[in-house]
Amino acid sequence: MITNEELTAMQEVIDAATPGPWTSNLANRGNIIRNGETNVLYIYSGTDDSGHAIIRIKDIDLITNARTDWPRCITALEEAYEENAALHARVAELENEFTET
Repeated sequence: MITNEELTAMQEVIDAATPGPWTSNLANRGNIIRNGETNVLYIYSGTDDSGHAIIRIKDIDLITNARTDWPRCITALEEAYEENAALHARVAELENEFTET
């Protein structure tokens, strides 16, 4: 389980980053991740000495999409935790009612 403190730390990292959404644009021997007109990150996507790609386009897609996907995941997880806590409270109420009768 991810703790509330861990969720808070994740959110702080997100909040400190350049606002999204980010997009990815191929550039000469690399890829530029942008927020509108602002360059956020340049990723060299050439090959190493053995001809293997240093970074794959799918990896760049992950980085680009993480800027908007992670905040949504954190929000969904926080909502699920709240719903879970409410359900546990309701079960406890029902157990108390059942044991009182």
